[in-house]
Amino acid sequence: MAAAGFRTVFDVSGLARPNWFPGHMARGMREIARNLQHIDYVIEVHDARVPVSGRNPLLQALQKPSTLLLNKMDLGDPAVNKIAKARLHEINPRHNVVLTSATLRLERALTLVVDHILANVPAERADKDGEGIHAMIVGMPNVGKSSTINALRRLLTGEGARAKVGPIPGITRAVMQPLHISRDPKIMLIDTPGIMAPHIPNVEVGLKLAAVGTFIDHQVGEALIADYILFSLNLRRKFDYVKRYNMDQPCDDINVFLSALAQHSGLVLKGGLLNTTLAAARFIKDYREGALGRLTLDDAIVEGGLPAIVAAQTAQASSPKASEQARLPPLDEANWNPVDAFDRLRAEEKRLRGFKRRR
Repeated sequence: MAAAGFRTVFDVSGLARPNWFPGHMARGMREIARNLQHIDYVIEVHDARVPVSGRNPLLQALQKPSTLLLNKMDLGDPAVNKIAKARLHEINPRHNVVLTSATLRLERALTLVVDHILANVPAERADKDGEGIHAMIVGMPNVGKSSTINALRRLLTGEGARAKVGPIPGITRAVMQPLHISRDPKIMLIDTPGIMAPHIPNVEVGLKLAAVGTFIDHQVGEALIADYILFSLNLRRKFDYVKRYNMDQPCDDINVFLSALAQHSGLVLKGGLLNTTLAAARFIKDYREGALGRLTLDDAIVEGGLPAIVAAQTAQASSPKASEQARLPPLDEANWNPVDAFDRLRAEEKRLRGFKRRR
C-alpha cells in the first residue's frame, strides 16, 4: 500500500515511448543469425530487477540449448527473485534459469551454467582435441555480459579479463571473435553487442529499462528516470532514501525531492542555483548500485503468475513493426528467421495459457 497521498499510478500521458535500436544492434542481430548455425549453446543474460520486461523475443526464440542468467540478483527483491526463477523455468522448461551477481555466489552460479552446457551438448564437442563447444552470450545492453565472460574465464582458466566492461550501455558493438574460456573441456564463447527489443510495448516498460541502465540516460531524461524510481520506491514503501539523504520524511514530488537532494549534496551552481540534473544522476546511480534498497520493478508481473508473464511477453513480441525492423536472413541449416520465431513464440504462449486455464 502506498503512503497516504502518494501516487499509485505513474502518469505517462504525453510521454513518448523510449526506443533505442541503432544500426549496430540491427547488424548484431544479423551477425547472430549468421553465426547461429555454428553455435552449440546460448547464454542469455538479463537484469534480475526486470526479469520479464525488455527481453528480446528474437533472442528468446533461438532454438538452441540455453541458460537464462538473471544477473544483479543482489539488487532485486530476494523473494521476487525466487518466484521469477521458478515461473520463467515453468514457462520454458528447456531454459536453465540461474540467478547470479558480481558480488554473490558468482562461482557457484557459473558452475551451474557450465554443467548445463556439458549436459546438453554432445560430449565429443567438449574434447580438448576436437573443435570445442561454441557458446554465444546475448542480452540487453548493460546487463553484465562482459563481466560474466571475464568471470567464466577466471573460473575455468584462472586467466584475467579479456572482455571490456563499463557502466555505459553499448560497450560491445559487434559480434566478437570466439574467446577461449576453457581448454578442458574446450569451450569457446562469443560475445555480442547488447541488443534491445526492437519494440518497447509501452512507456512504463521503457522507464523500467531506463531505470536499470539499458538506455543512455540523457536519451530518456535524468529527471524522468529519477521520478520513476522515486515513484517505484514510494509505491513499495521503501524509504531508505529518507535516511540516506537526511530528509525529514518521504517525498513524492520529484521537483521538491531533487531540490532537497541537491541542497543536501552541495550541488549548487554559480548564483546559488541548485543543480537538480546532477542530483537526479546521483539518485539514479544510488538506485542502480543498491544503496536505496533492493527493488524489483517487475514484481507485479512476476507475482501475477504465468498469465501476467505470458501477457507481458506477448506484448513484447506483438508489434508488426518490430518484426519488420529486425528482419534477418533465414539460416539454411536451422531454417530460422525472426518471423517464424515470433510465430513459434506466440503459439507457445497460447498453449501455455490454455494449459493454465485447464489446471
